[in-house]
Amino acid sequence: MKKLILFYAAIILLASCEKKTINDKIYLRGRLFLTDTVNQNIKDLPLANNTVYLSFYDPENNPNFIQSIKSDAEGYFIFSLDPAHERNYYVYSEYKSNDLLFKNTFHSVDSTNISLILKFDANKQNGFKVTLKDSITNGFLPGISVNIYNSLLVAQLDDTLGTNAFKKITSDNSGIVKAFNLAKGKYYLNARKRFGGTVIQQKLKEVEVNEIGIAYNSMLLK
Repeated sequence: MKKLILFYAAIILLASCEKKTINDKIYLRGRLFLTDTVNQNIKDLPLANNTVYLSFYDPENNPNFIQSIKSDAEGYFIFSLDPAHERNYYVYSEYKSNDLLFKNTFHSVDSTNISLILKFDANKQNGFKVTLKDSITNGFLPGISVNIYNSLLVAQLDDTLGTNAFKKITSDNSGIVKAFNLAKGKYYLNARKRFGGTVIQQKLKEVEVNEIGIAYNSMLLK
């Protein structure tokens, strides 16, 4: 699956607290992290080589970019500030993976070490995560092709290959099938696996996706 990386995080920095003077120069230092519990089960991973933007803080969020910089190999970044400007600053970055947007909310800081932690933006995105298990061992089922439908009738009539499926998704190493940024509505999942001469399956598993948020569910193949 093609991955597009695009980062977004936002933080309000109180200039009097966040500016550090060294040899008559003023610096703003920080580090960029990713926490992704939706797609990759990552927590506080330093983000390297990602663009971070600096602007003056505007309560109406009007763009007024001053400069940008790339985070280093360990996620650190540093801005050199104009000593003549005693103002609050606005620092942000963006991250997008598998069409998922990650960002952080505005917050004030009172340390010279700024941590920008990007999290899944649940206010603008949706999807589902469904865990597959088998009734024989109660174990997870990785590598299973799941046929996904947005029509109950098509899901009922389609063949085992999923010729008319809306999507086909293979479960990951943890037996999870996931899809994001979908149209609001009900989806129906058909899954099937052969154990030697035995076939286990579950058909017409209904998962309802709201306009925002992730729906969690499970399938038990038997």
